[in-house]
Amino acid sequence: MNNYFKHTSINGMEIILIKKEGYVKSYAGIGTKFGASNLTYEENGKIFKLKPGIAHFLEHKLFAQKEGFDAFSKFTKMNASSNAYTTNDKTVYYFQTNDDLKNPLSLLLNMYYNPYFTDSNVESEKDIINSELKMNMDDVGYLYSNKILEEVYPDDDYSKLILGTEEDIKSITKEDLYQAYNAFYTPKNTVLCVVSDIEPNELFRFVDNELKKYQYSDSNAIKLSSIEQRLHFFLYVSSVLNNLSSSSYILISYGNRYALHFIDGK
Repeated sequence: MNNYFKHTSINGMEIILIKKEGYVKSYAGIGTKFGASNLTYEENGKIFKLKPGIAHFLEHKLFAQKEGFDAFSKFTKMNASSNAYTTNDKTVYYFQTNDDLKNPLSLLLNMYYNPYFTDSNVESEKDIINSELKMNMDDVGYLYSNKILEEVYPDDDYSKLILGTEEDIKSITKEDLYQAYNAFYTPKNTVLCVVSDIEPNELFRFVDNELKKYQYSDSNAIKLSSIEQRLHFFLYVSSVLNNLSSSSYILISYGNRYALHFIDGK
C-alpha cells in the first residue's frame, strides 16, 4: 500500500497514517494493548492482580479534564465527534472531524497522556457505569455470551465482565486507576492510527512536538497469559418447546464436556 506510512515517535509510540488523497473527513484513534481480560501482570518480579472492570473504568475517566470539564465537550467545540470502547484485549479512544485535524488530535494526546483521577470524580462515575451495566444485563445476547465465557474459561480473567460487577465498580479507587494506567498506558504499549489527507512528515512532526509536553510511565509490566488452552466450542441459541415453556438456552460443548444453561434463569 503506497498510502500506508509508519513512524516510531520520540517516546516510542507507534504511529500509523493511512493517507486518503482528497479525503475531507479525518479520523484518529489511539489505543493501548490493555483490555478487560488483562487483569494479571508481572512487574519487577512481582505478580499483580487488577480489579475486574478497571480497563472500562479507565476508558470513562480518561475523558476527565483538570479544568472540571470533560474532553467530550472540548471535542464538540472543535467540531469533532469522539468516543471510546473497551474490549477484552484493548482500549481505544477516537474522534472524527471534517475540520482541522491538529486541534482535536492535540486534545486526544492530552487526555491519553495526562490523566486526571480524583476521589470525587472517580466516585461520581460509579453511578454512570452501574447504569450502563444494568442496561447490558437487559440484553440477552450479552448475558449468554458472558455465560459462555464463565463456563468455558472458569476462574479465568476472560470470564470476568468487561464492566465488572456492581461490587467491582463500587470498590475501584483512584489508586487502582493509576496503578493500571501506569502499568499499561505506556508509549510502547500504544498505537496511534490516523486516516486523513495530511502529509506523513507533517503529521509525524506535529505528534512528536506534542509528545514533548508529557512525562511517561516507564513500566515494564508484562501481561500474563490467562487462557492456557484454546477450547473449541459450539454455540446454539434456540427455544425449548413442550415442557420448558419456550425458555431460551445455550448449549456449550468442548472436548467431551457439555453444559446447558437457561438464559432466563429457569
